Amino acid sequence: MKRKDIPNINFLRKHREIKGYSLKQVAFLLGYKSIGVISSWEQGRRIPSFINILRLSTIYRTLPHRLYTDLATFVQEEIGVNERVMRGMDMSLLSD
Repeated sequence: MKRKDIPNINFLRKHREIKGYSLKQVAFLLGYKSIGVISSWEQGRRIPSFINILRLSTIYRTLPHRLYTDLATFVQEEIGVNERVMRGMDMSLLSD
């Protein structure tokens, strides 16, 4: 799967606004000196690291998959397809 095919629609801004935080406040909580990185995450230009997704979910008091609902659905569907394929395979053919 190519990176460009992975959905990057997120609900970061929605959760930030629900909590009443500004970009500057979230940047501070995450240890950033400016809002640029946070803004690029919210606009979908970049995806935060796993640790930052966990930090954001803690700040916003929500589960990580709720920040990236489309991405979570995409991953679940992708794994489901792979599981179905795997069940039909002779596992001895796979290398370790």
